[in-house]
Amino acid sequence: MLLKRAKTIELTRFHGFKNVSACIKQDDDDPDSVLHARLINIFSHGNYSFGLSPFAPEAAAIKAGRLMLEEIAACVRRGDSFAFETTLSGLGYLRHIAHWRGLGYRVGLYFLALPNAETAIARVAERVRQGGHDIPEPVIRRRFAAGLRNVDQRYKARVDTWAKYDNAGVSPVLLDWGENA
Repeated sequence: MLLKRAKTIELTRFHGFKNVSACIKQDDDDPDSVLHARLINIFSHGNYSFGLSPFAPEAAAIKAGRLMLEEIAACVRRGDSFAFETTLSGLGYLRHIAHWRGLGYRVGLYFLALPNAETAIARVAERVRQGGHDIPEPVIRRRFAAGLRNVDQRYKARVDTWAKYDNAGVSPVLLDWGENA
């Protein structure tokens, strides 16, 4: 999550979000009280791919990635808060994070981990059964390993705050978190 005063950017490993979402935080002692609510843009590469090519989203992957980055850049130019999902399988966002922090944003990373690549493969298979896009098994395995490695070795040290969750069950369970100065 990146904060610029009240501005926010979040790097997430969530899947299936729409482009705009409400973020609401509740007081732990009183679940009916809302402490903070805001609307932010949430960008999902998969949503762009599906929107560009609903019957073959993988065919639009490169164009979808470019469009998503253009939308993120537009948010930054306006000083808007935003969030986006990524597997963190690459290192390309590291330079963006440094740039955003230099502009006064606070960057938060929320990583939803699975216990193994087989669980990720099963989740993709279920998504396909529900009409979603497929990803080849070797790509899932490569991204799974790279994402776990990169979050621990590269990304956690570059963001203001981070949290790692076990996402194998019905609800994510916090495994670890940290803050950087």
